[in-house]
Amino acid sequence: MYSSCLNGADPIGLSILLIVKLFSPLNIIVIDLNDSALQIAKKMPLIFAKK
Repeated sequence: MYSSCLNGADPIGLSILLIVKLFSPLNIIVIDLNDSALQIAKKMPLIFAKK
């Protein structure tokens, strides 16, 4: 088991998130400074999204 951390919830980051989910990580953490991008990321089944 492993965890994954993505810096940036822009369109490219969210695309990478979908690819990472194919490998079923234990945790997925998304970090971004943009609140609206984090809101989109939070709608996906994530473990943690942080500003």
